[in-house]
Amino acid sequence: MRPSLSKQRILEWVLALRRFRLDEGTRLSQRLRELAPTLGQRSLMIVLSDLHDPGAIPVLKHLAQLHDCVVLQLSDPAEVSCKGAGFLRASEAETGREFVTRGGRQWNDPLAQAAQWRRAGIDHLLIRTDQPFAHSLRHLFRSRGWVGRGAR
Repeated sequence: MRPSLSKQRILEWVLALRRFRLDEGTRLSQRLRELAPTLGQRSLMIVLSDLHDPGAIPVLKHLAQLHDCVVLQLSDPAEVSCKGAGFLRASEAETGREFVTRGGRQWNDPLAQAAQWRRAGIDHLLIRTDQPFAHSLRHLFRSRGWVGRGAR
């Protein structure tokens, strides 16, 4: 798909996002690499993802050097911890990769990730799916200002 500001095209994309396959793997880094050469001018990129694709972060950092980037990271409370569960055998929803973990163990450090986003000049908002987020989202975009960050 080519980037567009057409309201009709954007609504078609939103409708397409309502259909999904549960067996499909995550391809965020691949899609970002495909998108980068098609952007002829400075653009605002908004990424909605759970960021389970480890290759996406370096690609986003590279894109942030030329474009304004905002990452809205979706977090399911079930992914954060399973207190009192002992050892768990689980599989990643997007990739299908199986792993064994301990209940209550955090799989990523949100403070370290937030510092990483700040250093890269990428605005980031962690959205928990069990809590209201509209106010935080409005605040994020209002605090960015009219002009944006500028190319680095």
